[in-house]
Amino acid sequence: MATHANRPIAWVKSEGLGNPENFYDPAIKEANSQSFVIGDLVTVTPGTGTVSEFAANGRHLSGIAQTDATNVTSGNIAIRIQKILANEVYEMNLTNNGSDVTGAITHLGKVYGLKDLGSGVWAVDTNSGTVTNANVQVVGFKLGPDYDENGTSFVAAVGDVNPRVYVKFITNDGTNSQILDYGGM
Repeated sequence: MATHANRPIAWVKSEGLGNPENFYDPAIKEANSQSFVIGDLVTVTPGTGTVSEFAANGRHLSGIAQTDATNVTSGNIAIRIQKILANEVYEMNLTNNGSDVTGAITHLGKVYGLKDLGSGVWAVDTNSGTVTNANVQVVGFKLGPDYDENGTSFVAAVGDVNPRVYVKFITNDGTNSQILDYGGM
């Protein structure tokens, strides 16, 4: 059993659409006083088109920040985000409210919330598993070559601590049948 290093979200594949879509629109700007960093999940607020860090287990998940926020109170700049679509698969660590958890086959297919671990790293939170606060569904485990928190290579297995899992982002009603919210983009 190995312990996986907590790493940023990684795009794995898209069902039929090719590579992930980076979105840039000069009208979509960061909200006032933001401190998100590259890799943070972000929200584009419907109606205003402003971008702020995603509130874990919230609504209106839009994408992954591709630029750091400037943390200014006015005159904010447009930012680039990687859109998250419901048919895409991403790789994340599995944790329990940010603490260690051992991966188990029973995690497969379950819906969970998200945990902000800081510095642009987010993880699946097994402590947050009701449909009303679910943002991802575990659709697989990363198996095979990987590396631990010290950079030592190992073979990843289901029973590892904080394993990397494959997820699809879902809407808050527990389905992945809708496109996620881009604030009118």
